[in-house]
Amino acid sequence: MIEMVDTYNHSKKKSLLKRFLSLFIPLANPDYEQDIDLVKYWILEFENKESIPIREIGMSTDKNVLMKMPYKKNYGYWTDNQITHNYFVQNFPYKTVSEDFFISKWNLLN
Repeated sequence: MIEMVDTYNHSKKKSLLKRFLSLFIPLANPDYEQDIDLVKYWILEFENKESIPIREIGMSTDKNVLMKMPYKKNYGYWTDNQITHNYFVQNFPYKTVSEDFFISKWNLLN
């Protein structure tokens, strides 16, 4: 089960406290942390309607792939939370995409 959700409502500026803390606390997504606010669409893979995302792909407004997680030393933005499939479809605009579409986007980054 794969959904593409529109979650583009991030604040573009980090608070002074957040920037200060990031000097001492390891980032959950060190390769992508600086680009997470650029993501317009997330493609999320779920095992079922009660599960949390198991893989995710972040895409820009022009639908270019910016990141995939979990991957290498990156835990994930949504996969690192306890938010279920049901929550996403009740709280975000979404559409279902095919597994082939997900895999094709996933394989763009290595």
